[in-house]
Amino acid sequence: MKKLIASIMVVVMVITAAPFSGFAGLDLPELFSISASAESPTHGSCGFNLEWDFDEFSGELLINGTGNMDDYSVYGGQPWSDYNMSIKTLIIAGGIKSIGSFAFYDCTALKDVYYYGDIADWCSITFAGMSSHPMINAENLYINGTLVKGDIVIPDSVTRILDYAFYNCAELTSVTFSEGVSSLGWFSFYECDGLKSITIPKSLTYIGESAFEKCKGITEVKYNGTEEEWGNVFVDWGNDELLKATISFAPPAHECVYGEWTVIAEPTATETGTKTHVCTICGEAETVTISATGFETAEGITIDFASNTVSGINAGESSLEKYLVPVDESYTWEYETTNDRLGTGSKAFLKDGDTVIGEYTILVYGDTTGDSWYDGQDAVLVSCLANDMLTEAGVGEAVYMAADCNHDGVIDDLDVALLNEAGTLLTEVDQSKSAEVLLETSTAYVEYLELVDQSPELDVEKEKAEMSIFDFIVSFIKLIIEMLFSYIPVPYK
Repeated sequence: MKKLIASIMVVVMVITAAPFSGFAGLDLPELFSISASAESPTHGSCGFNLEWDFDEFSGELLINGTGNMDDYSVYGGQPWSDYNMSIKTLIIAGGIKSIGSFAFYDCTALKDVYYYGDIADWCSITFAGMSSHPMINAENLYINGTLVKGDIVIPDSVTRILDYAFYNCAELTSVTFSEGVSSLGWFSFYECDGLKSITIPKSLTYIGESAFEKCKGITEVKYNGTEEEWGNVFVDWGNDELLKATISFAPPAHECVYGEWTVIAEPTATETGTKTHVCTICGEAETVTISATGFETAEGITIDFASNTVSGINAGESSLEKYLVPVDESYTWEYETTNDRLGTGSKAFLKDGDTVIGEYTILVYGDTTGDSWYDGQDAVLVSCLANDMLTEAGVGEAVYMAADCNHDGVIDDLDVALLNEAGTLLTEVDQSKSAEVLLETSTAYVEYLELVDQSPELDVEKEKAEMSIFDFIVSFIKLIIEMLFSYIPVPYK
C-alpha cells in the first residue's frame, strides 16, 4: 500500500511541475480529470466541470474542461486573481460553453489567447459581458492555432454568432458570413477597427446592438439579397459605421444578358483556347473553351475568336483553302454564299466528314452587300450609314465593320468616295474569272485590291499615331489663330 501511495504522489508531482508550454498539441479536454482534491495556489476549479492551471514560469493560464465558467466580481474573486498581472497567455479548451463575468478583467499583461476549438464553437460561447472577454486586454486571438486576422469566413455550420464573439479583433480586415447565419449578437465585432469589407448572406435577419460599433474602417458591404430584402433585416442601434458604408445588392431574379466575348487565350490548330463574357445585369462571368481550329492560318489573315470572324481574304475569292489550311486530310471546307464567292456575311464550315468542327463568318472590307466585291452598290449602303439612315443594329456587326473601308474608325463620305473609285476599276475586271487567274492576268484587279486594305490590323497603330499627330497640328494651328485674333484691336463705333 505504501508503494502505491508513493507512486501516485510521484505522478501528481510530475503533472503539476510540467510547464504549460508543453500542452501544445494535446487534447485539452482530456488533459486533466476533474476531481474533488484540495485546490492548490496554481490549480483549482472555476466552474462546473471546469478547472484552471497557471504556470508561473511561462505565464500561461489554462482553462480546461467542458462546461460553464463561474461569474466573478469587478472587485476580484477570480481563483487566479493572485496572478492577474502575470498572465501573458490564455489557453481555452474547446469544450468551454461560457466565460464568466469579469473573468479576465484585470489580466492587463495578457497578450495571446489560444482557443482549441473551431470557429463555429467559438461563435457559440456565451460571454457574460465585455468584461468577461479575454480580448479586453489581449492583442491576438488564435482559433485552432490560426491567428484571427485578414479575411475570415464564417462557415455555413454557424447559425448565430453570440454577443462579443470577435470583440477587439483589430487585425480583421474582411468577414464573409456564409448562407445560414441568421443573427449577429450584440457587440459581436465591436472595435474591429481594421475591418473594411463585409459580405452578408440573405439568411441574416438580425444585426445586434453595436455589432459593428467603432469599426471605422468599413467601406464596403455586400449583401447577397436584393435591396428590397435588405429592408427586412433588423439593424439594431449602434451600427452607424455599417450603414454609412457603400452597400451593394444582388440584382432581382433575372435571365442573364451577356455582353461581348473577350478572348482570354486564342486556340491554335491543335490547342484549345478560352473566352469569357459577363452578364450586364449581375456581373456573373461565363467562360467557355474554344475548340482547336484544325487549320494553319496564312500570313495576313485575322480571326476574331470572340465572334469567329475571318478577315484578310481578297475580294472575289471562292475558297479559303490557301488562307486557312486544314491540318488533317479528312478536313474540308464548305460554304454558304450568295454567288459562290466569299463575301461579307458568308459562312464557312470546317468539317470532318459530316461533323462540323468549326464555323466562321467572312468579312471583306468594303463589301457590304455580301457579293465579295466592293463597288458603287456598296457606296450607296455606306452613304446611308454615314448619314444615319441605317444603323449598326440594322445592318449587323459584320456589315458595319466592312463599311469603314479606309479603317479610320469613322464611316463617312471618305469611305463612300473610296468605294465609288473601286467601282470604276471593277468595270475593267472580268468577274467571271477566279481570283487566282485574275491575280496573274489582270493589272486592274491588282490595282483594285490595293484600294482597300484587307489586313488593317497591321497598320492600326501607325494610323493612330498619324491621326494623333495630325490632330495635334490642327489644334495647334487653331490655337495660334485664336491668339493672333485676340491681339487685333476692335475699332470703336
